[in-house]
Amino acid sequence: MTTFRAASHGVGWMLGAQLVVSGGQFLYSGVTARLFTPTEFGGFAAALSLQGLLILLTTTGLPSIVLKERTLSRTDLVSVRVYAAVGGLLAATLFFFLSPLWLALLNAPSGQQYIGLLTIALALGPMAAIESALLRKEERPIADSITIIMAFVVPAAVAVIVALTVREAWAIALTTALGPLVLFSAATTARKVGHQGPGPQRHRELLGFASKLSTQNVVFLVVGQAPGWLVSAVLGAGSLGQYSRANTLAGMPSTALSTALNRAIQPHWWKLEEVETTKRAIRDTAILAGSVSFPIFAVLAAVGPDLSVLWLGPGWESASLLVPWLAISFGLQVPFTILANSLEMRGLFRPVRFAQLGLVAGLGIGFLAFFATRDVRVAAMATVLSQLVGLIVLVGTMAKSSFLASRTLYSALGLPFAWALVVGCFAVLGSKSAEALGWTILNSPETASVLSGGFLGACAWALTFRWQPASRTLTERGVSLPSMMRKSMRS
Repeated sequence: MTTFRAASHGVGWMLGAQLVVSGGQFLYSGVTARLFTPTEFGGFAAALSLQGLLILLTTTGLPSIVLKERTLSRTDLVSVRVYAAVGGLLAATLFFFLSPLWLALLNAPSGQQYIGLLTIALALGPMAAIESALLRKEERPIADSITIIMAFVVPAAVAVIVALTVREAWAIALTTALGPLVLFSAATTARKVGHQGPGPQRHRELLGFASKLSTQNVVFLVVGQAPGWLVSAVLGAGSLGQYSRANTLAGMPSTALSTALNRAIQPHWWKLEEVETTKRAIRDTAILAGSVSFPIFAVLAAVGPDLSVLWLGPGWESASLLVPWLAISFGLQVPFTILANSLEMRGLFRPVRFAQLGLVAGLGIGFLAFFATRDVRVAAMATVLSQLVGLIVLVGTMAKSSFLASRTLYSALGLPFAWALVVGCFAVLGSKSAEALGWTILNSPETASVLSGGFLGACAWALTFRWQPASRTLTERGVSLPSMMRKSMRS
């Protein structure tokens, strides 16, 4: 099986798993949004942001070590597991003692009730991530997909039952706390490959790579979380709750796509040795990532306001105003994440650092506008500017290391973006037509608007796919497409 076939096989299973998880998250968030208030969700988002920051600081690079190395000796594996255990305990300890101050800075005292459960999650998370990475290294996407599904479904089911029973907001954190435990158990059980034999002590090499990756991931997290932190500090936990729910709605498909693509592709980057193979892999990755991501988020930007009303129910009206901007931001984030990861897994960190400067510059300009207006929508707009500038800088700086001209990479992303604009316009047309005609489905005009916009956007995407760059790329790679979606190679 070729590397492309192996990766595409993995992508299929990973996308299926992430679709199940995203659907479950949609239902789970819809149920809990009707049980608890925006302020309670804001407190959870504030506490969770510190947890994410600490986990990145201590252990985020360790799973990548597992995937980057061609072989792992028993000594390597023991070292990585020890790093994970120590890092998890350190992060949990810091979180427990720093949380009160952090929540006070973000003006979110309601987050105190989540500290205990999130501390448990921090202690267990790194070890679960290592076992999951080892399973992924075996290139068994079916087993990997099942563990991902179990790590969400089981904790979410427990959390919903507890939330409905006790009606206490701390139950929201059960999903986060139980997820690592289920993932660790499932991945350990599913693994088949053992790592035998002694090896040299490589502490400095392993920790050096992990620290570089952790540092970059901390910057990504800060850029991603900073708008929410600023909203909370300036406008309070209630506004953060609205922002966090809109961010969740837009972020679920982004996380699903990025996770599926990265989990499937990561084990193969180290195999790239020849210049032509690397050029083709990077170009095709950019084309396919943009072609998958951009149309989905164009449709979400069009129907997102009505979808958020259906999803969250009354009391969350402010969130609906933020969804279109956050959808655009997350749509740009998917190819950025995939391309940045391709560099990191090949040990190339310099282009990613330049791209991070672009992210920060764009975000800084947006923050100045937010301070001037005190409008939460401006904070969402700032994320769009940040991601756009960051992606432009990333493509420009990575071209040399990918043996490609920068115009080739810009074209690989620019053409799918242009097609996505067309798809988005059709989705807006469908949504607004349903509103103008007064259509209702299940006595809900929002349902009619979402379905009409989504259907027309999907039709526009399918009917124009044969002229999109992804059609030619998939055909060149030997992927069988329906005749209406396949462009003739003679043209």
